[in-house]
Amino acid sequence: MNQITTIGLDTSKNVFHVVALNRAGKVLLRKQLRRSKVLAYFAQLPRVRVGIETCGGSHYWARELEKLGHQACVLPSGDVKALLRGQKNDYNDALAIAECLGRPQQRLVRIKSETDHDGQALHRLRRGYIGERTALTNRMRGLLTEYGQVMPRGLAALRRRLPEWLEDGDMPFSALLRGLLYQALQHLYALDEQIHYCDQQLQLQVRDDARCQRLMQLPGFGPVVASHWSVRMGDCRQFRRGRDAAAACGLVPR
Repeated sequence: MNQITTIGLDTSKNVFHVVALNRAGKVLLRKQLRRSKVLAYFAQLPRVRVGIETCGGSHYWARELEKLGHQACVLPSGDVKALLRGQKNDYNDALAIAECLGRPQQRLVRIKSETDHDGQALHRLRRGYIGERTALTNRMRGLLTEYGQVMPRGLAALRRRLPEWLEDGDMPFSALLRGLLYQALQHLYALDEQIHYCDQQLQLQVRDDARCQRLMQLPGFGPVVASHWSVRMGDCRQFRRGRDAAAACGLVPR
């Protein structure tokens, strides 16, 4: 009864908190670990179940713990929060994680592979660049309107007309404004290059991924949608039926 079977690991930026339970659910250990000491500590432990609440870095730590032979489990934060007792602190959070892991019907979050994690990073950066480019073009178009110059809608028109306006000495632009618009235009070109690079990497990912190739055979699935779906859903083995997979995407009868 004094053997550790379950550990709740509360992750943070610098100091992690560990709460260890035996098979009966009794707390055997409470411990603080510096980030640099976490893997060394778990390397000396026998195989145990380690629960981690979904957060930034949870999939990374789960993969690293599995490399050490442990059974890593990522838990939905909402389920962990429901079991939190007492004042919220790191030890109570780790205890709630450990107790949540011990529930017989507890659902687990699929641990992303490193490939899926990289694909997620690619999509997030690409989406961020596109949003930044949209915001930049809207600012530029709004500034030009304040100076009486209405720019047609669309990126193609901005890329074509703005360089012409900057070279036209008759346009009512001061030297300062011309410099600002020139720098903004260079920023736009840089964002175009970053988005183009992401698109190239996405094409390479889709070409080498059998799941994406199968998804692209469905109507409406191109490289971007297929890659995003593959990264988000994985092999779908975490779902018992198609209805569960649909619900994970927000497609419910209501």
